[in-house]
Amino acid sequence: MLKPSFITTCRRALDVVAEACRDIIAIVGFPERDDDLFNSAALIGDGAIQAICRKHYLPNYGVFDEDRYFAAQYAAV
Repeated sequence: MLKPSFITTCRRALDVVAEACRDIIAIVGFPERDDDLFNSAALIGDGAIQAICRKHYLPNYGVFDEDRYFAAQYAAV
């Protein structure tokens, strides 16, 4: 998660998966770089990304340590 090239490669792979999803709908998780790094999920269908949702609640217990790498995306009120 700390290498920009990894984030770029993940996004390119997501675009390849999206192009292949013509007759199905898929939800695919991926690390998304914007102004920060987010744990995101893309809704894919008709050969394209239809929507992206960023994770709001990042667990930080047991085997989870998401807040080390990701920022939480809080919904606008």
